[in-house]
Amino acid sequence: MPGPVFPVVTRALGAALRDTVLTREEYLAMAAGLADSDAPTTGKTRLTDWITQHQDTLGRTYAHELRRHFYPADA
Repeated sequence: MPGPVFPVVTRALGAALRDTVLTREEYLAMAAGLADSDAPTTGKTRLTDWITQHQDTLGRTYAHELRRHFYPADA
């Protein structure tokens, strides 16, 4: 997806989900390569293996960013 389109799409998704999918600052940091590393991997599980292990439940529920981090927990 072209870079300039990405923020527009994430804003539209955010509006539909009533959530923040990606902030402007997060997008700019990724576009600038700040999320990249030349260091060797530190994890022991390959992403493709994890996806295979969780394929039955992956994508079944949505983890709402704002509710998880900023709204008080339901009592």
